[in-house]
Amino acid sequence: MHQTLAKVISYIFHPALIPTYVFSIIFFFAPSLISYKPEQKLMLLTMIFLLTFVLPSMSIYIYYKLNMISSLAITERKERVVPFLTISLFYLIMCHFFYTQPHIFPLMAWVMLGITLVVGLITVLTFFFKVSVHSAGVSGGIGVLLGLQYLYPNENFLYPILFFVFLTGLVASARLALNAHSYQELIAGSVIGISLTFITLYL
Repeated sequence: MHQTLAKVISYIFHPALIPTYVFSIIFFFAPSLISYKPEQKLMLLTMIFLLTFVLPSMSIYIYYKLNMISSLAITERKERVVPFLTISLFYLIMCHFFYTQPHIFPLMAWVMLGITLVVGLITVLTFFFKVSVHSAGVSGGIGVLLGLQYLYPNENFLYPILFFVFLTGLVASARLALNAHSYQELIAGSVIGISLTFITLYL
């Protein structure tokens, strides 16, 4: 894969964008599960986008400007700890909001919990070894959709699941082309992403 294409894929399917993609699929592909009005869905997606992508991205940029990290991609494992802890905090805030607001469907809270657990576990593991966050993100999408298909067999998540399976392979190829991760780091990310999100919904 060409390096430019690999970078584009890595940017478009950045792990911090996956929650927005996943909730968009739930809202518009299976509207019967979460019966909000279109404007309510848009408001919630905007909030998810801000707390899971915009604010974490801003915090990483600030760390970069403060010379706490050597690149915005945070390629060095030891430099990932503080940014990942910050990102985990934003995800916990989002998760807490979903759990405490009475107008939020419980299903949304469970999906957000699974995603937050993935982020939290990768943050802990970062103290010891490097895990592909890109791989964990897209694989987490598979886990969420598989969990929803298990819980709601009358819904049809086949095409979104197949899309995320394809996406997992595409993103893994891009990360390998950029020499950003080894096969082991990609596999570790995939296992964490799929298992934690699926188990959270399954239980």
